[in-house]
Amino acid sequence: MNENKKEIIKYDFLYYIRYTGDAFFYPFVWFFFNSLGYQNSQISYILLIAPAVSFFVNPFWSIVSKNANSNKIIGGIFSVIEAVAIVLLIYFNAPLYLAIIVFLIISIAGQPFYILLDGYTVNFCTEIKYEYTKIRIFGSISYTVATLIAAILINRMDYTISFYVAGGLFILTSVIMFLLRPLESSSNTEIAQKADLKLLFKNKYFYFFSLVFILWISTQTSIDSYLGGFFKDIYSYDRSQYMYIMFGFILTEVIVIMLLFKFGEKINVILIVLLGMFANILRYFLNFLQLPVPVIIIASMLRGISMSFYIYSYFRILKKIVKQRNITAANLITNSVASVYRVSVILAGGYIANDPSNYKYLFLIGIILTVVGTIFIVPLAKNRESVNYDVGNW
Repeated sequence: MNENKKEIIKYDFLYYIRYTGDAFFYPFVWFFFNSLGYQNSQISYILLIAPAVSFFVNPFWSIVSKNANSNKIIGGIFSVIEAVAIVLLIYFNAPLYLAIIVFLIISIAGQPFYILLDGYTVNFCTEIKYEYTKIRIFGSISYTVATLIAAILINRMDYTISFYVAGGLFILTSVIMFLLRPLESSSNTEIAQKADLKLLFKNKYFYFFSLVFILWISTQTSIDSYLGGFFKDIYSYDRSQYMYIMFGFILTEVIVIMLLFKFGEKINVILIVLLGMFANILRYFLNFLQLPVPVIIIASMLRGISMSFYIYSYFRILKKIVKQRNITAANLITNSVASVYRVSVILAGGYIANDPSNYKYLFLIGIILTVVGTIFIVPLAKNRESVNYDVGNW
């Protein structure tokens, strides 16, 4: 086995462990606070902490980051801080102000983590000419199984064991990150160089890219913050029943990604983005109608399709429109802007969903915002052979 294959196995294991830890904590945040008696409007204040923190933290790291290799070290440290804070959360589970403080710490460490990890991984894949999605799929596979295991643990015991497991796996994530081979900056000046923000901000296609993915995926993640509440309040589904639904759309995500491995290269990447956005629009519309639960459950599988198309297309497009040294910075900036957007949608959603009869209006907002996002695909599609600042042929 050559050195690159050994390194790929480390990355596969890293994504598997990290997303398993994620599955033992983040899907249950809404249920955890709901079990403490918080209303949707109060939970919305807690949920919006993460995107609000992202707005301030992500640009900071894009400025101070020296290069891709330094991002690996920063990400490893963040994972340990996040682990400790998650364990502390179960001890401060009554007063709202203490829950907010601890979740603030979790968000400061957790919000930049995936951006730093994905940016580093994309640079590694570019270096050895390997497909990023083939590593990322291990995260989706682990998430599929881990959410069910976590739900069983929580139902039979409580949140304590599940949160301890998450913390332990996040610490293991940090260990694996420190064991990764440094990127070959000596042979790749793009990796060795600091991000060129001036060049990035002159790239008009970067703005179109950001708007498309913000209005598509940030709308999805914001509205899906209340998906558990939607099934609970409208269809009387408890936590364990909802986890089976989550298992379904994550399994759908894995299956579709595997199909994209085989057939994705034959499909225009812009078309893949449009199909992902349409999947969400259709799902929101069916949820808006509040049809019988079997229909809504099937519609929920469309989330897996949307997410798989996002995973497949995001870095595939970003690598083509920005220089390699700007990949992490572009990702951080896009997510910082997205964080402000998510704060607005989550906060509005908390007040809308306080009355269960108003969930349909939340999904109507999702339809409108995603449709607006499709408008900004046009400049990307029309100029995909242009070269302007960072832009290359794709």
